[in-house]
Amino acid sequence: MGAVLNMYSSLALLLSCLILASAKDECLDFTVSDCVIDPALVIWENDQVGTSALCQFACHNFNSCKEFRFYQGNCQLFSDSFKNVCDVVGGRADKDLEDCVGSVTAGGCDAFIDEECEYLGEDSGFSPPPGEITEAVECQNFCKGFQVLGCEYWVWGEAGQTCDLLKSWETRHTGDR
Repeated sequence: MGAVLNMYSSLALLLSCLILASAKDECLDFTVSDCVIDPALVIWENDQVGTSALCQFACHNFNSCKEFRFYQGNCQLFSDSFKNVCDVVGGRADKDLEDCVGSVTAGGCDAFIDEECEYLGEDSGFSPPPGEITEAVECQNFCKGFQVLGCEYWVWGEAGQTCDLLKSWETRHTGDR
């Protein structure tokens, strides 16, 4: 009986690790830029941490830390998602926007989301005129509709209500979550 329980415990642990590993990569290609951060969400900030790995380590050690951000040498820990008000959002057509940007990122302190990106993917030729798409989720859905013709990545710009549909998700960034 003990051996059977041990086997089930081992399988449960393995399954948990696999689920967490897939959650960490779920939002890998999502990006945000020009975010307005609510200061009430910041639980700790330090410009001496030095690396995103140490910032992530700090997040793991704070009970109330749900997400972290390491940008331009500054580590910030947050009690909730800081990405709710971002002027630019980008993502792969086959990943869920709400899971990656609208709430605490899948994987919490284990996940990374790139920030302040330059989008290098080739234009798909299917981008609508500014103002025709009015929300990021609509932009994502528009890209999904053109996936059969090569749309792999979308970039939503709130200020100009732009929706750029790209053939790839190549980016260059200056900060990560």
